This record gives sequence, C-alpha cells and structure tokens, in this order.
Amino acid sequence: MSAETGFEIQKSSDGTNWIAIARVGANITTYTDNQAVPLQTNYYRVRAFNGQSPEQTYSPNGFSSYSNTVNITPAGMTGEVGFKVERKRNDEGGFSALVTKGQNVTTHTDGPLDDDYTYQYRVKAYNSIGESSYSNVVTMGIIDFTATELKLAELYKVLLDDGTYLYYTSHDANLIYEGNTYVAIPIKRSEINFNSNLQIDKVDIECGLVGITVGANAYTISQVIERGWLERAHVWIYLVDYTTLISHKLLFDGYTTGRIGYNQGTLQVECNSTLDKLNAMFPKKIYSEDCQHALYDTYCGLNKADYVESGTIASVTDKFRVHAAIFQYSAHASGYWLGGEVKFTSGDNVNVRRSIKSHGDGYVDVRVAFPDTIVVGNTLQAYPGCDKKGETCEDKFDNYENFFGFEYIPKPEILYGYS
Repeated sequence: MSAETGFEIQKSSDGTNWIAIARVGANITTYTDNQAVPLQTNYYRVRAFNGQSPEQTYSPNGFSSYSNTVNITPAGMTGEVGFKVERKRNDEGGFSALVTKGQNVTTHTDGPLDDDYTYQYRVKAYNSIGESSYSNVVTMGIIDFTATELKLAELYKVLLDDGTYLYYTSHDANLIYEGNTYVAIPIKRSEINFNSNLQIDKVDIECGLVGITVGANAYTISQVIERGWLERAHVWIYLVDYTTLISHKLLFDGYTTGRIGYNQGTLQVECNSTLDKLNAMFPKKIYSEDCQHALYDTYCGLNKADYVESGTIASVTDKFRVHAAIFQYSAHASGYWLGGEVKFTSGDNVNVRRSIKSHGDGYVDVRVAFPDTIVVGNTLQAYPGCDKKGETCEDKFDNYENFFGFEYIPKPEILYGYS
C-alpha cells in the first residue's frame, strides 16, 4: 500500500455496528486496544486514508423540545462520544456553544429563559475522529399573542395529597405536553381574580369527572374526596398554543381550599393562590407546661422516617380498628402509638392515613373510619405520637434538648378560707 497518510481502526462487538476508535499515522503496522474487555469477542477492521476526512457520524435525528428542555434523540446513531448543543437567541446573529453532553444523554434543560425572546437549538454528535453534521433546528419561546390567529387550550395539572399527579385539558382532544398526556374532559372555570396587593388570587373550577386511576387502582371521585386527596391539592393552570406546544403561560398556581363538592358527575373545587398560606392561624408562644412544637417538624428536630414501622393486618373488626403485631404490648408499651398515624400501603385503602385515637394490645383505633373494608394481609405503616410532655420527649424520643415547654412554672392553686 502507498500514498496513505494514515489508518483508521474500527471496532465492533457484533461484526455489524462499527465504531472508529483510533487513527494512526502512515507506515504504522500495529495498534494495541487498551479498552478491550476480557472474555468478550471483538471485531476489528482497518482502512487507510490519504488526507480526506473519514465519514462523519450520523447526525442526531428526531431533535425536539418542550418547555425549556431539549430532547436529543440519536436514533440509529453509533460511535458518538457525546453531543454538542448550540443555541441562538432571536436577537443574536448566529449560534453559539451552550453545553457538551456525554454519550447516550438524551435531554438538556436550559434555563431560566427570558420570556421576551425566542430560542433556537441545534445539536451535533462527535467522537475522536470528528463531528457529525448538525441536526434539525428547534425553536422555543413564549406564545406569540401578536399572531393573527391563536389556537389556545388550557392545561390543568393537579398534585394530590398522596403525591399523585393528574393531567387534564379543556381542549377537545388529548394533548401531550412536557412528556405528559393531558386528558380532554369538560372543564369550565370562573374568571381568575388577580390582585396586586396581599389579597388572594382565586378561581372556581368545575369539571366532568367520574374517577381517576392511581397505579393499578381505579377510584371514583367520591372515594377520592373521602380519602382527603383533594384537600390542599396543588393546582396549576397553563395556557398553551395546541398547534405547537412549545411553551406555556402560567395562568394560576394555587391550592384547593374551602368547598369541595361532587354532584351528578360534576366536581366543584375552590382554589386560592399560594398567598392563602399566610392566612394559616399560628398560636402565639405561650408559657405552657406542654411542648409547643409539632411532632416531627423543623423545631422538634425528629425525622419522621426514623420512627416508621411496617405491619400487616392480622385480623379484622371494623373500619375503625386496625390489628397488627406491631401494636402488641410486647413490641411497645401501652399508649406508645396514641396520637400517632397509620397509613395503608396496600389494599383498597392504599395511601389513606388516619390519626390514632387509642392504643390497645395488638390494635389501634383511629379517629375517622377508613373509607374501605380492611382486609387481612393488607400492609401498613405506623408512626408513634407524642403527648407533648417533657417526660415523653425525654424517655420515648430522647429529644429533651428540643422540648419547648415550661414544666416548672408553678401551677395555679386554689385557696379556701373560712371567716
């Protein structure tokens, strides 16, 4: 062989898909692959070149975006070491390097972005040999309200008390946005009352909904309300152009408060903005014999997860009484679970929690009945309670250093006298 200026060594684990792993100069007759895996068959091939660049790796295809996340979809691509993402703002003359991502990385989140501009992105792959051509260009930006025709839809994202997300839209068909499917249901709402001062933004929502699915379980709306999942649920309302779905405008961010009703297939909820949390009633600090901290809160200092115990239903009495071995006196003394909490982790009552009213040998009674029948074999988690006494804080939790009560203030005394 003559006229070559070097050699390119390619490697494959199956003899079909090849990766360029090195280039060596002319007249080199050997190469050692230090990355070879023992006991694994590897295939190699060599080609000469004479100053011309080798074939470029395939360009990333299916390049797309949602919100401020760039999706890199390297379908059919092999041999890349990583990707280079470039960005151009609409007031800039050209693209500039934004970030370099590693092999097999498929997303990059860029932000925060300025709502006054639109942004374009492109990607190219690279390896030790060279770079691919650029991908297609995608654009992200705010909704253009100056357009002559707007095709808008509202998206409703809801975070229930148990951690479940629900996605709905007022559009007449399902929409996929930011990787989530927003299901089309009949929705109407009141005007959103916005305030520039410390008054609370409000909105009333009505929707035609008969049930939801959480994991493998289906629940009617009545069951959802009974479980308390809609209480203090977090609600976001977005406005999107459903023809592009590249960005959104936030219309409302708040929580369900006040009335939650369900009548003839229509769910009705009242929502207030996050500012409503300022209306929470906090008692003044008082000189009290009992601790004023809430168990497991920041000031108490105890980690709730450190005290959780898991159990299994051993027998059934009714929806108020929970039988499990962890409640036996041989495990914990009488009253240990009083004022605590029990939550089911399986069965029809999964994720439903109730406060413990009393603790007997092998069982606890809850203040409010569980909505569904308790079944032998259902699993649960329980957390002990606290009676706010200094003795309990010290002996039960070894946490007296955080006790915020005043035990040694003399108690009021009644004096009786005769004349």
